[in-house]
This record gives sequence, structure tokens and C-alpha cells, in this order.
Amino acid sequence: ASVENLSSCPQCGSKELKQDNDVLDTWFSSALWPFATLGWPDETPDLEKFYPTSVLVTSRDIINLWVARMIMAGFEFRGEKPFTDVIIHATIMDDAGKRMSKSKGTGVDPLELIDAYGADALRFALAWLTTGTQDLKFGKAGSKLRVEMARNFVTKLWNAARYATEKIGDAPATVPQDGLQDEDRWILSRLSTTTDAVTSAIDRYEFGEAAQLLYKFVWDDFCAWYLELSKRRATEQAVRQTLASVLDTTLRLMHPFTPFVTEEIWQKMGRKQSIMKAGWPEGGETLRNADLEERMALVFEAVGVIREVRNRNSIAPKVALSAVISAKDDFTAQLLKSGSEIIRDQANVDELSIGVNLAKPKFSATGASTSFTVYVPLEGKIDIPAEKARTKKEIEKTREQIVQAEKQLSNEEFRKRKPEMAKEIEDKLAALRTKLAELEAHLKELEG
Repeated sequence: ASVENLSSCPQCGSKELKQDNDVLDTWFSSALWPFATLGWPDETPDLEKFYPTSVLVTSRDIINLWVARMIMAGFEFRGEKPFTDVIIHATIMDDAGKRMSKSKGTGVDPLELIDAYGADALRFALAWLTTGTQDLKFGKAGSKLRVEMARNFVTKLWNAARYATEKIGDAPATVPQDGLQDEDRWILSRLSTTTDAVTSAIDRYEFGEAAQLLYKFVWDDFCAWYLELSKRRATEQAVRQTLASVLDTTLRLMHPFTPFVTEEIWQKMGRKQSIMKAGWPEGGETLRNADLEERMALVFEAVGVIREVRNRNSIAPKVALSAVISAKDDFTAQLLKSGSEIIRDQANVDELSIGVNLAKPKFSATGASTSFTVYVPLEGKIDIPAEKARTKKEIEKTREQIVQAEKQLSNEEFRKRKPEMAKEIEDKLAALRTKLAELEAHLKELEG
């Protein structure tokens, strides 16, 4: 700021100058916003109903200029604070980690992203990335990847809902009292756990945490596991009712993050009112079963290990396997045995042995977790000589790619000129080294 001493008016030339006594700073009127917009200084119904409010969302660069002044004005003119909570959101940066600038052309047009991926995808992506006050990169390159992820998730929800509604029919969206099996009780327990966790995260304004909890539940628990498990019993009333109950609650939880697609699905389910009028779901302890969740997690882990062995050895999903699961103790073995039917069904295993310290069958591939080891006999499942030759060829190719990547990264001038490209090559190199280790382990199994 500066002071300029004027001797005359620059417009008319008059020397009779008088300073205005009623000059206020730029932010004065903004400080009155919480109550001036509601009819103050008159005592209006709106002022009585909406003041004070609950939460203000703002940026950290105007805390002193605006937020503090609103609080002071609230106490001065109304005798109480204008809001109870203040959310200080992150600043969105470009790909280089600099604040977005319209003049420099480093901003991202949200309308372009909405046209390409949908409003729900953009909304969910931004919620997912929210991490308190930590700034986040959302430039032209980074935003595309993140919104694509969110679009795929929204599409997953839509497809899952379409399948579920076909099976639900006229089943009510209430928890069934009879006919429940472990997978039904498990998904209801996971939903109850997720509901409480999401509610807690939203109450704490941890929107990123809430979005990630919902992503895991919808993608992993509901789509990857329960929908697949339910196909065996799709006509049972307990399954139809469980599907209806889980989908109903999931849509309510998802609505703040993906309002358009959840409203569309809600209406397709025959609801007469908007989902906006539906109550927020409650979790509670009634349906929660921590022991069952732990047991099913172990069973699903076993399925995953067998699938990984299958993929590593290029065995088609339709080819039935034999599997031996050697658990670290009797307790783990019993938990796995209780889920043997699920393991057989989801991993396409026709012969399954589960026990403690079981011997490795001849010519078997190995997969392991911290709680058990899986052996899958390969004899008769693959063409051994052909697979050996293919694996050796792939190892040689991968080694050449590693050498090429290391050569590029050894050039310091290149790393300085193109740091983003260098980072991509570093990530690629890490993936290649992991791939090489897996290929060498696979070849060792083939030669063993």
C-alpha cells in the first residue's frame, strides 16, 4: 500500500478535497455474509433458522481475510460464532506441482472432463483424492488417469446393479431371516462395517477416506466376491433379498459421491421417491461378525493364490485343477476347510486337500501367503517343453528391456531435461524387475 498526497482533483481541478470518513476495506462486506444474506439487521425467519450454520468450506489463503473476520463479525453483531466447523480444502496443482493458472494455460476445464467421462466420475475422482489440506496434482495428464479410474468404477457399479436388479425381482430390500449362508452373512457384515466406517469418515470430513472405503466395498466385496458367489444360488429367496438389501444400502452410501448414476439405478428399482429423500443407512452391531469376516478373508486369499498360480502357468480358467493347501497350524486349516466349497467353486478346483505340513506333490507349482502354502500339480495341465521354451524367451526379452531402461536412466542429462519421462522409465524398470523375478521362479518350477 502507498499514500498519495493530492493537492487538487485530477478530474475537475478543484482544490477543495475532503477524505470520505466511511471507507471500508474490501473484505468488510464479506465478513457480514453469514447473516447479511439472511435479512439482517432485521430478525427474519431465515436468520432465526439458518444462523448459525454448521460448516464452512474454504481455502487456507483466505483464513485471515475472510474466515476470521466472519467469526469476529458474528460475535460482534449476533453474539455467537457463525459456524461450528471450517474445512480447509487442498489446493489443486498442475502436473508439475504448481498452482493452476488460467493465464499460463495450466488449468483443467472440468466441463471437458465431464463430457469425456461423466459428472459422477469427476466428482468421485476428486473425492477420492481429497487428503485434508495436502495439495494434490490434477493436471491435464494426471487428471485423465484419475478420472478414467473413477469412470471405470462408476461403470462397475452400474453393471453390478443391472445384474442384481434382474435377479432381485420383487424381493424386498430387507435382511432375510432364513436361508442365509456364510457368504450372505459375510456381505451383510461387510456392509455394516463399511456403513459405520463411511459415516464416521464423512462426519470427520475425511471424504477421501469415505470414497476409498466405498470403492473397496463395491469393487472387491460386492462385485468381485458376493455377486460371483451368489450365482450358484441366484434363485433362492435369501440371495435375492440379500442382493436387494445390499444394493439399496450401497446406493444410499454412494449417492453423495455419484448422485446421477445412483438416482438412475434407484428409479430403475421401482422407487417412487428420489433417493435424496431416502434416509442415511445405519450399520450397528446386529449384522456384524468379525470372526466370519476374518475367515472369509482367508478363504478368498486361498482362491487368489490358486488363481495366481494358474495365471503364472498360463492355464486357462476352464481347466480344472488339483490343489494342496498346507496350513501353518490346525486353526488355519480348519478355517480353510470351512470354506472349501467356495475355494473349489471360485478357483475351479476339483481335487482339494487341506491340512498342516502337507508334502509338496511331484512337479507342482507353488503359491504362498503368510498363513499357508498352495501346491498345484502341473502334470497334464501344461505342455512342459513348450512352456519352458516360451518362458526362457520371455526372460531374455525382459532382460534386454531392463538393460535398455538402465542405460536411459544412467544418462544424467536426460534425467535433468525430462524428469517426468525419467520417472515413467523408473516405474517401468521396477515392473520389469518384478516380472523377471516371477519368470525366473516359474522356470525353476518347470525345471524342478
